[in-house]
Amino acid sequence: DERRRACASALASASPAPPGHRCPSCAQEQFPPSPGRQRVACVGDSITRGDASHEPGRGTHPPFKRQLQGRGNWPAMLQAALGEAFVVGSFSHGGRTAADGPAALRRTAEWRSVSCFRPDVVALMVGSNDAKPETWGPAMAFPRDGYVEALLSLARELLSLPSRPRLLLLVPPPAHAVDAAEAALLG
Repeated sequence: DERRRACASALASASPAPPGHRCPSCAQEQFPPSPGRQRVACVGDSITRGDASHEPGRGTHPPFKRQLQGRGNWPAMLQAALGEAFVVGSFSHGGRTAADGPAALRRTAEWRSVSCFRPDVVALMVGSNDAKPETWGPAMAFPRDGYVEALLSLARELLSLPSRPRLLLLVPPPAHAVDAAEAALLG
């Protein structure tokens, strides 16, 4: 059910497939290749998900999350900028990390659904949550090597999708200290 919602959310902007094309991840109808149109999968955390305006209906953000309204949505902006020659899907889940653990991006239905989309290009932006001290522990230095290896592992997995997409690694916006404890950690 979670995978089905992720596929529906990510693929809402594309045309439905003819009967019989099923996603191997969620068994939902799959979307056929669109002649002359490139598929771009935007994969990431809440920065990629943005205000969830790409989601069908009113999205999956509960109504009490009003702070997300007007927050922006770079995959939707990318679709508008690229026009009809491209189909852009968002495969993003807030609070997720590149590093393995309970918040790992690869544990989400959105991650498992990227293959359904059969992207020609994947734009991957993850790392903001990996940079948070609560992810790696305030008593340690940022585990740079572990993050780099986790990011490379995600990249390898995306590059090995059956559609053999090209990969764009995007740098998240800079993080700024938000409280005294984080400011002290940053020095």
